[in-house]
Amino acid sequence: MNIIYRSLGIATVAATIGAMSVPAFASSTTSNQAIGASVSNDCAITTNNTLAFGSYDPIAANATNDLSGSTTFSVACTKGASVTLSLGAGGNGGTYTNATRAMSSNSNLLAYELYTTNSNSTVWNSTNTVAYNGTGSSGTETIYGVIPHGQVVPAGAYTDSIVVTASY
Repeated sequence: MNIIYRSLGIATVAATIGAMSVPAFASSTTSNQAIGASVSNDCAITTNNTLAFGSYDPIAANATNDLSGSTTFSVACTKGASVTLSLGAGGNGGTYTNATRAMSSNSNLLAYELYTTNSNSTVWNSTNTVAYNGTGSSGTETIYGVIPHGQVVPAGAYTDSIVVTASY
């Protein structure tokens, strides 16, 4: 009888184990999801400063000496962007004595020129440009200007406006 109880005990244990719920494992699969964005080259130019030459004196100081001045503007371009900066001809573009630009006061013109460096050796225009490499941060560029000496013009407030262009 001992064998029967042992057999029944083993059978009971086996039945109990078989009745226990065993978690079922689900199948799984994976796939890679592509994520993307594009970053375009872009630039922003801020021209808050006036190139103020000051007073041009055609009779004394500037009869034989040029009048120089400078101003700065800010440029921010996408990091790694290869940019060229150019300056427009202004509102009175043309060819004048020792210059290709002019400020006006009514119908009177006062010639001036803009340069890439303070040595005034390279005129800054749409042909002669300045290379700028984008850093992703704002940088400063300087425009150097000269009003040639010896211009005979009437008194007045002379002004002009140029376009600064970033090409990328």
